[in-house]
Order: sequence, then C-alpha cells, then structure tokens
Amino acid sequence: LYYYDVSANINSNTGLPETGVNNRAQSLDSFSGSAKVPKKVDSFLVSERDGHCIGFGCNDINADTQNSLLVRWSDQNNPFDWEPTAVNTAGGQMLRVGSKIVCAVATKSEILIFTNSALYSMRFIGPPDVFAFNLISQNVNILGRKVAVNVAGSIFYMGMDGFYVYSGAVQPVPSPVAKM
Repeated sequence: LYYYDVSANINSNTGLPETGVNNRAQSLDSFSGSAKVPKKVDSFLVSERDGHCIGFGCNDINADTQNSLLVRWSDQNNPFDWEPTAVNTAGGQMLRVGSKIVCAVATKSEILIFTNSALYSMRFIGPPDVFAFNLISQNVNILGRKVAVNVAGSIFYMGMDGFYVYSGAVQPVPSPVAKM
C-alpha cells in the first residue's frame, strides 16, 4: 500500500511537477509511526463514511503469507496504523465462504464484498467491534473484479450466468444477452 502525495515535488514557480523526480508515492510502512501495514493486498478502498482504509485479501499481522479471504482495516482517519490495540479501531476479519475475495464495492451505508461464491455486507458499527460482517447470499458467482457498479444505491453486477442487482437482496435482472 502506498501514500500518494499530489503536492510533492511541485515546482513553486510553475506549479507543475518537477521533471525527472518520481517520489510522490511512498510505501505506507515507510512513514514514521506506521504499524503493521499489510505487505500483500489484492484490492483496497477507503471508506469515506467512517475514514478507514480497508485491504482485501491481505497478509495477516506478522505473516508473510497472503490470505485471500482476510479483510483488514486501519485505524480511523489514520492510514498508517493497522495494528489493533485497545485505543484504536484497526482490525481484521476472516471471511468463511469462498476461497478468495473477488471485489468490494462501497455504498452509502455498507461495503459489499464479493468472494468467488458469496456476497457479504460490511457495516461500520463503531468500537469495540468496529465493523459487522453479514453473509447476504451464498452461491453468488461474480464474473470478475470490475463487473460491479453502484448506481443510486443499488449494486448491479455480472455473474457467471446473468446479471444481478443488490438493493437489500440479490435479484436477477432480465437481459436478452444473459446466458440461457
């Protein structure tokens, strides 16, 4: 995971990036005070609702092996601290259904996590548990990483056998191009 500073290396006279300089992006764990930042992450998003950085398919704390079903998050409004303690909101959760996280989509009130065989809801509930994870549906087969979109609070996605929408429950979307 990297921290990208858009203001780094900007020429004060021109307001343009300096040529030949490329150190805007720095690894989160290279900053002073960073703690237990995941080294391996399949995908990532920032929860705008509550200020957590969330990694999907991460290595566990003090482990080098990546766990394809592990969700980890940083302390609230602190992307550098990923070590769970009694005084912060960093943490993690292992999902149980599936063998890997395929994608995650943020909505206004939750984050939907698609594994290769299930759909989970991740909702901010505050300390001490921070997030609640609920299995919404099993036997969900999403086609790939970039086939889900949030449209006005409904999540539309392409499955292996057709199109679906989630607005509180998974429902098929009739389509003339869906696999029959």
